[in-house]
Amino acid sequence: WLLAERPAGCWGRVPRLAGSDHGEPLFAWYDVRAAQLFEEQLFTGSLRIGDVAGHPRIDNPVIPEGLRYAFRNVNTPAELI
Repeated sequence: WLLAERPAGCWGRVPRLAGSDHGEPLFAWYDVRAAQLFEEQLFTGSLRIGDVAGHPRIDNPVIPEGLRYAFRNVNTPAELI
């Protein structure tokens, strides 16, 4: 899904949940051209990987309903249930 539907010319895809502006940068696809965005962040001292998601060349598709469960935040064993 993430790769199959990528628009031409995009340097990456950072998916997001419906109704959220927050991307999921660790479950994302980045083209080699996006390396310059990460380098710029490094040189400016910005260490938040999610900041790249706002770049115009990065697509932010909504995660399909059938895949939402894969993006559930789990920090403890109790949250696995």
